[in-house]
Amino acid sequence: MKQNKAELLAAESADWFHRGLISAETAQNLAQQYDGQNTGFFAILGRWLGIFAVILLASAVMFMMIDHDNTLITGSVILVMGIGCWIAGIKTVTSRTHPLPITGSAIITVSFLFLFAALTAFCLEYSEEHTERYFYLLMFVIAFSAALTAYVYKLRWPLFLSILLVFQAVGASGWYGGRGSYYFDIAHPPSMALTAFIVILIGLYHRRQEDRVFDRFSGFGRIMIILGLVYLNCSLWFLSLGWYDNTHLLSDDNDETIRALRYVLRFFWLMIFTGAAIGQLIVGAYLKDRIFTGFGIVFLSINLYTQFFERCWDKLSAASFFMIVGASGLLLGYLFERLYLREKRRASEDLPTNEVAL
Repeated sequence: MKQNKAELLAAESADWFHRGLISAETAQNLAQQYDGQNTGFFAILGRWLGIFAVILLASAVMFMMIDHDNTLITGSVILVMGIGCWIAGIKTVTSRTHPLPITGSAIITVSFLFLFAALTAFCLEYSEEHTERYFYLLMFVIAFSAALTAYVYKLRWPLFLSILLVFQAVGASGWYGGRGSYYFDIAHPPSMALTAFIVILIGLYHRRQEDRVFDRFSGFGRIMIILGLVYLNCSLWFLSLGWYDNTHLLSDDNDETIRALRYVLRFFWLMIFTGAAIGQLIVGAYLKDRIFTGFGIVFLSINLYTQFFERCWDKLSAASFFMIVGASGLLLGYLFERLYLREKRRASEDLPTNEVAL
């Protein structure tokens, strides 16, 4: 096959996968067949250097906004640059001849960053005292813009950014604490858990309709389900550990009644977290969905490990601890392997005789 024809087929297969028309496995098989001459070291190096260059340019513009005195002029310049980056990113991703999904997604991300910075600058010019009041509203605006871009151009990455921004606006936050320490926090875990549960329900409905109504948006529901499960389980996990916000009604340690109520509340959320993890295993088995099954196993294991660590760590020696954990891991591995073999045997029995022979 000629090189130009192979390049065209490789570009088309990459575009099909990014639009959700083919699965990741099919795209990988096509890439191995047609893109063998274009996966060299210099191609990969050039792609990632371009991404880092775009991120550095975005950082430079952000510092320019901070250093500049006239926020109105700065916001206008950043807004124009954001619109330009958005147009360039869309053209890069949706190009029919030579699409660059990774580079284009990076440029689109920078465009939304510019848009957020420009709106923030306008708010600072309008009212510097009430900027925090508009901060979360601006995040919802950017999330809506990213979702609109995702559905108009059938792109998955802007949808991922949109859902992530929604969760950030609801109250998720993270920061670097120094010396390799990273922190993740949720301002109000019950609200976050409710929001994540709604996102999961929307994702389930969306994925169910992707074979009919939403056939052009394949994979969108899966993104909603994964992000929803991440934030749902993390919120319930934090609640099971004890929600000790200083402004919380049950934050006083000196009152015995409040300590008792806080213990009951923590036990309640522990049961909710455990039930949610088991429920995900049941839903995964019913729908034959590995996403729910995987999250259920992971967070049920985290729950068991956390409770064991909190209640038994000080009462056991190190040798006893590792022995119990090792024996538990061996037992769970044996049970999971037996379940896998049973499901595999059941699936082979359901196939016709000629297909089994093949």
